[in-house]
Amino acid sequence: MGVLASIHRNTNTNVMIDFKDRLTQKEKRILIAEWPRLELYCQRIFGIADGEKPEHNKSFMRLITAVHAFFNDVILTHRLDDNTVSTVCTQLGARHLTFRQRGFQAMFWDIFMVCMNDVITETLSAYMSGSQRVMTIYAYHRLVHLIVEHMRNGYMFRRRSATSDISDAYILDNKTPSENELSVYSSFSQT
Repeated sequence: MGVLASIHRNTNTNVMIDFKDRLTQKEKRILIAEWPRLELYCQRIFGIADGEKPEHNKSFMRLITAVHAFFNDVILTHRLDDNTVSTVCTQLGARHLTFRQRGFQAMFWDIFMVCMNDVITETLSAYMSGSQRVMTIYAYHRLVHLIVEHMRNGYMFRRRSATSDISDAYILDNKTPSENELSVYSSFSQT
């Protein structure tokens, strides 16, 4: 059963998710090639119903614009470079700590991930079929998962580093930081 199926208690999915640390070159090619077409459905992906006028909600419009620009940047500008994606997402996650005063909670990333993956699956299924659809959905689910995990790591690290030093945060997580993470994380403790 895939991740989304387990969350939704739905066993009718034929897209099984196996999350690894990095996207494969084939997955990157699929994502980069499909993004311009998927992007045409941007309003739907970001939760705007047909006929709805989201321009009346300026905060919502800023959020949609920011998320859309972020995905464009990661997919098209940076071409899903592993180190760049990790750094950009970790930094963005760390910046979310400032949103706590507005009610942000780390669990919102799980909600975001499920919603994004559901709508991406629905959207791709509207114009794709067969193994191409399954591979593309799989690649997008992995991308969204990786983005969320890097953001969550940046957020949690910055939150912990506000009250302890870098090594204490890693002891709590029981993991060893990569050189890339150490350079990104050390910039948080200086801010």
